[in-house]
Amino acid sequence: MKPSYSFFSLQIVDALAYLHAEKIAHLDVKPENIMLTKKDHAKLIDFGWAVDLKKTPLLRGPVGTTSYAAPEVFGRG
Repeated sequence: MKPSYSFFSLQIVDALAYLHAEKIAHLDVKPENIMLTKKDHAKLIDFGWAVDLKKTPLLRGPVGTTSYAAPEVFGRG
């Protein structure tokens, strides 16, 4: 039986919780940055925009993929 979307979603939430605990912001979570392994595990990839908030506590301006950001991030809300 194939895993459900909620199974994959929980894995991504767990990954984001881990990053949050480590004070790391991914800043570009979108479907293209989630990969599935052959064993049906979801992996968060592409940390190109990621920021270590212990070293950079204040972000200057919006970052990430515009079409996946909340409207208020880019002044659209």
